Amino acid sequence: MYVATLANEYVIGWTHAHIYDLIVMPTLATILGLVVDKDYRHRGIGSFLMQQIENWASLAGCESVVLRSNIKRKEAHLFYEKIGYINIKQSLTFQKKLS
Repeated sequence: MYVATLANEYVIGWTHAHIYDLIVMPTLATILGLVVDKDYRHRGIGSFLMQQIENWASLAGCESVVLRSNIKRKEAHLFYEKIGYINIKQSLTFQKKLS
């Protein structure tokens, strides 16, 4: 996890990732969340946070970084494409509640 703060320690953004070492594919890091305060967007904070995750993943031996983004989040998709990510798949998500 990487966190962006102001000088007074007010959090303006964060990103969180996990490394998956799977039998069926090369080791990869998955972004589990990226949030930048709406008042601080378009200032390079999201790009900086993503770069930190990419550097960390590379040092950890990951071949790639992947993320999932809701189909409705068009502005986020443009951001990810701008920083070099490409859409490789569309899928459905299924869930079964256990309680």
